[in-house]
Amino acid sequence: MHELVPFKVSEGKDKPPPKEPHHIYSDPEKAQFAIIFPIVEGYFSPQTFEVNIVWDQIAQVTIDPKEIPDQVELNSLTSFDGTLAKFGPGQKPILTLTEWRKQFRLQQVAFSLAREVCKRWETEQGSFESNNSTITPQVLFPKVAYAAKRFLLEKIKCLGTAQPCDVLLVGKYQQAAVNTLYEAIRKGGVCGNLELPRIAKGASGQGSTEYVDYHTTKNVYQVTKCHLNLMAADTKKWEQSAGFALDAHPGVIKWVKNEHLGFTIPYRKNGVPATYIPDFIAELDIGLNLIIETKGQYNDNADIKAKAAERWVNAVNEAGNFGLWQYVVVKEPTELPKIIKDYCVSKWDAYSIEFGT
Repeated sequence: MHELVPFKVSEGKDKPPPKEPHHIYSDPEKAQFAIIFPIVEGYFSPQTFEVNIVWDQIAQVTIDPKEIPDQVELNSLTSFDGTLAKFGPGQKPILTLTEWRKQFRLQQVAFSLAREVCKRWETEQGSFESNNSTITPQVLFPKVAYAAKRFLLEKIKCLGTAQPCDVLLVGKYQQAAVNTLYEAIRKGGVCGNLELPRIAKGASGQGSTEYVDYHTTKNVYQVTKCHLNLMAADTKKWEQSAGFALDAHPGVIKWVKNEHLGFTIPYRKNGVPATYIPDFIAELDIGLNLIIETKGQYNDNADIKAKAAERWVNAVNEAGNFGLWQYVVVKEPTELPKIIKDYCVSKWDAYSIEFGT
């Protein structure tokens, strides 16, 4: 005989119905607001290159002691620079962070970073002729080592008890340091050295608002001077405020939010290839294409992306086939109208709008 044990069943609440997706597409009746942009896959230097460090192009690296291990396990046979260590085979020695730091002079850390920069140079750039002399990693090393030492002194931001040598403890810190040093050396050019964008030939090298067609459940807003029928916003205030300002300012001819647009900027994050997607593109009445990033908190990652965008702008402007471009970072919603005013011809001296939420 089976006995049934009663139990209480809670009545579930009715789930709200899913949001009806909005269709966002390029409106044929607004074709005059179409925006065209190049699709940059990378960069190349067609002319000679001479090493010259440009310090204002080096992004800072912030070291957080919370991400640093308390103990370090050393290799039993070799030290960090590849030389024979005093420890023999067997159990690997364990050092505390204080003991580990004592082993490194600033010059040693700089040499370690310089070696990695030169390895990357050899992989990506190789050796080539400049002013009848070969630019090889061996030739670059002394200048890179000097730059690395200055980088450790001036561009490493240490929080709490962190020290510059800690850059070797965490992979992402070392990769960030190597990446910024490499980029500074690569960008530094004299004697007419140019860097041009690598753009595929034909339709694959050009993007446009004409090809936008997607559905979204995000909040959408009406737009006027935009090729698309609607704008989808990711935030409650920032993006719709920016879109309203771009639509209202008389100096803006046309604009678009960079979503499902295919407009990306190549860069490296911790040494790994990545793509950066800025927030907006706007064309002003002077013919300038303005790349706009709205960023409330400007951290190391935002700084690296900004440097990548500046590289993109410089290369595309040098090529001269896609008009004139400029990149700006907007840190407060109310700053955008003022920035637009600085670049355009049409002024709105009495510019005063109430940003919606």
